[in-house]
Amino acid sequence: MRTKGLICLLIFTLTAFASESVSTRFGKLAIKPIGDDNVGLFLDSKVLFKRESGFLTIEQVFHVGDSEAALIRDSEGGSGTTDEYFFVKLAPASPPVLSQRFEAVDRELIHPVQKGASIYIDLRYNEGAREELTYQNGQISINKVRPKGKVKAGNEDDCNLLYNDVYAAYVQRNECEAGLFDNLAMSTARAYNAISNDPHFHLNQLETLSTKSCKSREPIAYTSFKKIVCGG
Repeated sequence: MRTKGLICLLIFTLTAFASESVSTRFGKLAIKPIGDDNVGLFLDSKVLFKRESGFLTIEQVFHVGDSEAALIRDSEGGSGTTDEYFFVKLAPASPPVLSQRFEAVDRELIHPVQKGASIYIDLRYNEGAREELTYQNGQISINKVRPKGKVKAGNEDDCNLLYNDVYAAYVQRNECEAGLFDNLAMSTARAYNAISNDPHFHLNQLETLSTKSCKSREPIAYTSFKKIVCGG
């Protein structure tokens, strides 16, 4: 119970923390414009990273022993783009170290959890494998875990999103000539993209089922949808 509370606190902190500046033990980290078109990540007056246009955000700072690690979001800014992230390690008597970059389909799914000197992020599924990221001592490693044996049913929350926000919404609009994904809210589209690599779901059935139900104007019950699309 205590561990669960700690994880929830870390998730809340990340969401609430995203900022353009923060004071650390090693100076002030800040996002500032560079000229008319560029934006940079600064430690006091030193440029650590810069990009042309787009956005940078300081998502969270972790205290790791005598050092600190800042998680930075690098975004093109478009609602349909995929954000990238990297860590910046700040340590005494050492220059800042920028980690390798990694992608996340939906920023709302990025929930770092610190355990001692390591920070873990579940990147969910990519090409059928679950990607588990570990950041430690300035370096990132990603472990790919593929399901073994019989594939179980998909996550219930994801199945509910597919049913309510994709399938049922399409049937209710009754615009059967339009594509299933033509009028999705961008937040739903990003969530769908994250789910699309999850082998627990039979998404090849989703479009066929949606078209059939739209033409009949009768959405099937969630329990039936779950068996067809969500593997259970």
